[in-house]
Amino acid sequence: MGTRLRVWFTTLFAAALAAMSVSPSGAQEVTALIQFTNVWKYDQSGRDLRTAWRTNDYDDSAWPSGPGLLGFEDGIPYPYPLAVATPLTISTTVTTYYFRATFEFSGLTNNLRLMATGYVDDGCAIYLNGVPVGAVRAPATFDAATYFPGLQTDGQVEVVSFTNHLGALRQGLNTLAVEVHQSFVGSSDVMFGMDLMAIRDLPTPPLTIVSQPQSQKKVVGEAVTFRVDISGGPASYRWQKDGVNLSSTSNSLVIALAQLANSGDYRVICSNTLTVVTSSVATLTVLADLIGPTALRALENNGFGPDSIHVVFSDVMNPTSVRNIANYSLTQVGTSTTVGISNILYSQAIGLLIRLDNSDPDWRPDADYVLTINNVTDTRGNAIVPNTEVPLARQWNTNIIEASTVWSGHARYSADLTIYQQPWSTPDYVEDPQFWITGRGPFCGGAIPEPPCEVDCETQIDYQLSPTLFRTTFVWPEELDSTGRLVVSGSVDDGLALFLNGVEIWRTNALGTASPITVTNYASVAVSGAACLTQVSIPVTGLVPGVNCLAAAVLQPRIAAVFDTAFSLTAEMQAFRAPAVPPSGPAVTLRVESLPNNAARISWEGNGYALEYVTNMTENVASYPAGPWIQAPGMSNPYTNRPPSPARFFRLKR
Repeated sequence: MGTRLRVWFTTLFAAALAAMSVSPSGAQEVTALIQFTNVWKYDQSGRDLRTAWRTNDYDDSAWPSGPGLLGFEDGIPYPYPLAVATPLTISTTVTTYYFRATFEFSGLTNNLRLMATGYVDDGCAIYLNGVPVGAVRAPATFDAATYFPGLQTDGQVEVVSFTNHLGALRQGLNTLAVEVHQSFVGSSDVMFGMDLMAIRDLPTPPLTIVSQPQSQKKVVGEAVTFRVDISGGPASYRWQKDGVNLSSTSNSLVIALAQLANSGDYRVICSNTLTVVTSSVATLTVLADLIGPTALRALENNGFGPDSIHVVFSDVMNPTSVRNIANYSLTQVGTSTTVGISNILYSQAIGLLIRLDNSDPDWRPDADYVLTINNVTDTRGNAIVPNTEVPLARQWNTNIIEASTVWSGHARYSADLTIYQQPWSTPDYVEDPQFWITGRGPFCGGAIPEPPCEVDCETQIDYQLSPTLFRTTFVWPEELDSTGRLVVSGSVDDGLALFLNGVEIWRTNALGTASPITVTNYASVAVSGAACLTQVSIPVTGLVPGVNCLAAAVLQPRIAAVFDTAFSLTAEMQAFRAPAVPPSGPAVTLRVESLPNNAARISWEGNGYALEYVTNMTENVASYPAGPWIQAPGMSNPYTNRPPSPARFFRLKR
């Protein structure tokens, strides 16, 4: 079977599944009984053959024969994805055309579905071994002179199910007979092409839990994810906390911001039509936040102007402390030169914004700087580590996807029915060479009339109505931030969803919101149409040092007038890069000074150290998360310790 014929078969199979609302809940076995390349016997004489021609023992040896498509089409533009392989003759005296083909069948019919897909102009009646099994636009009663209603649009895919007529199916040789009727006496075209598929639903395997949810300890405000992995899926999931059902119905349960009330015992019940299994209990312990905030990053500009520094903290900050200019200094790396600060703004939504004195000659956009922070606290009174040093990061751009980048493509859903349940958009996914091809963009397939957006096709890929998948990888430098901005250009026909490391980051011309890609995802246009992408800016998170995966799902319209697909992409990543800054100040030195009433003043030299304490030297849950050590409340340098009961042991930690 040639490439275009494979494309057509795949397209019509996907159309049949969509039209019949077939979404494989388990594995399926698909057998092509008749393909479009099969040879059909045909009669175009205009005779009334009555009923004998439909049966297995009818002698059609004198009939001419030829492969599909069979017919004649004078429409412009030509509406079918394949050319006519066997021309037929149009005559005003011929109302009905007759077609016969045979196929072999063996095996059981339990859990079996028969589906015919193809093209017919104008309507038809279908017989299996002489038994009427389906029709397209046929009236309730008819004979050889009856006109069938015509098509509104030539070239649409027809789908007919024979499942209710499996009794007509025989072991061994079977005959499929089709009579095609015109819609009126002066019809100027006729068309017929069909395939027949046997689809068997294989037994759903029992479920087994292969990875249990794990117990966790978290601090208030941290994210929590419980996950279960199973074999024998797909399955339904119901998570419970302390025996009470929760809303999550996927294989993972996410708590974005843990609170004390989230502490408890969690489990998930997994089920399918055969099995119900319950996971082991995972205990979540949420502890009060006794840890001071950290400065996650300090970014020059970041959209707020060239003389600004945008500081992002790990916690919601106390506005009074964080807006005090005296708590900050900006120093050129390797010197004692500081830059003047004109004013400071802070909001929970944006973070901290420092405005620099742009008239200060010590502010040089080409130099490296470090921001030192002291005495700021979060809303719970926890203080930042004294003399916290944060290198000032500047925007850094790099091309991660070039025009010559190699992609992998998958357009074989009909042969790989579980592809959309596989982790195809993640870096560690292993591509099966039976179903994935590799090549350089632009990719195109099907009956594409011309390359979209004035780009030439480089690699051919099969067309299918279900989503076509693409993936490639790139290496992200270890010293760069995990967040950035992806700027993409290219073209797509018709809709597109982009993924970074398994998480959808953007979609265009696509129905619905971000969700896992399935066989029923479609573009949001009613008919085919390419979209040209020019410098589309997409904020991203989740970049990891080393190998990352950028993946794409190209979507087709639910009802397409043109069967084509196209995809090309180039991408630039904009991120922030901070200079390597060696620790400043002297080596750490801890001093303890006795005060009246058994108090003590603790001070130290050295930047970026936290003062921690423990009431005993054994492991205890109350001092989580830093082992037995916890950060001293209201930490400052110097720090005054007044005698608690029991005594405290102190240390410094960077």
